[in-house]
Amino acid sequence: MGFVHRYTEIEVAGLLKASEGATAGGGAAQGHAEGLHELQAVGRSRASTTPAALSDRALQERKETVGAFDGSQVQAVTWALNTRAGQNALMYLNGAKVSFVFAEIDVACQGFKMQAALADVPKIGPIQLPEIRAQTVATVCLKLIPARGVLHIRTAYPRSSPSAKGEHAEVYYVKDGGIPQQNAPI
Repeated sequence: MGFVHRYTEIEVAGLLKASEGATAGGGAAQGHAEGLHELQAVGRSRASTTPAALSDRALQERKETVGAFDGSQVQAVTWALNTRAGQNALMYLNGAKVSFVFAEIDVACQGFKMQAALADVPKIGPIQLPEIRAQTVATVCLKLIPARGVLHIRTAYPRSSPSAKGEHAEVYYVKDGGIPQQNAPI
């Protein structure tokens, strides 16, 4: 069973909080789901970002779109993990040699809110100041890492439109574990 079970909002809030700023070991990057991807952190001592910081990220990272949940991250991640696709993505984490799973899960029918910094990003030259726009979340993107028997959520961010791949998982293995599976069914 391992990571596959029904998650509660309290449990997901705890996982996000525990993952924020923590690593999953092995020199992995720090978790940043709350600090970069939630505008109105609901709950005690949760990290959050601001619309100005979203705009700055779009400029610094030269991205066309940078998004953050607008007070709905815990609910959206809980919903995503509890869907059939979310439970199937979690099932991959039970593999002994799985390093992490990146999953994009459809939550469009739930009406979760987000804000996005939208910028025109030319190949060269300056980026014009991004426009901040309220949107509805279509998919939740999650990087899930098994960390000493505990689920580590390195990132959990919203997208206002699904990728061309649709709902999918990318399963990555440790060096001796074989070839990564791209677009694995979930």
